[in-house]
Amino acid sequence: MAVFTLACLLSLVLVWVAEPMRALPWSLIVSLYVLGYLTGGSHSAVRAVRALAAGSLNVDCLMILAALAYVLGRTRQAIEDLMDLSPEEDIVRRGGQEQRIAVDELCTGDTLIVRLAERIAAGGIVRAGRPRHSVTGQHARGLG
Repeated sequence: MAVFTLACLLSLVLVWVAEPMRALPWSLIVSLYVLGYLTGGSHSAVRAVRALAAGSLNVDCLMILAALAYVLGRTRQAIEDLMDLSPEEDIVRRGGQEQRIAVDELCTGDTLIVRLAERIAAGGIVRAGRPRHSVTGQHARGLG
């Protein structure tokens, strides 16, 4: 039990220090979180399963439910944050005129007008202007 507790402590401290600094690859950070939850919660999870199998509810069951609720809450918040990044409108050129339209009105073949540092809700290929590369949402170093 002490080995599991120590492994949980070390993995979580490492990830709490490294994650804000982006000092480790994302896959390693996720692995450390998983290691921390498994080593720290395995004993309680076994007791919770035994209690539920016996038809009772104990502190271990409540603790596991609280941890799951926390993880689901973080996941939901992360998804909401990503959705907030996507604009609801884009500027397109149709019939020689620029017009701002809702994203769900975009059609294949539309010409999007993208101004400097502007976010767009669709992907495509840059046909005019600089730089000429696929629009991926990723910063292209050395171009521009």
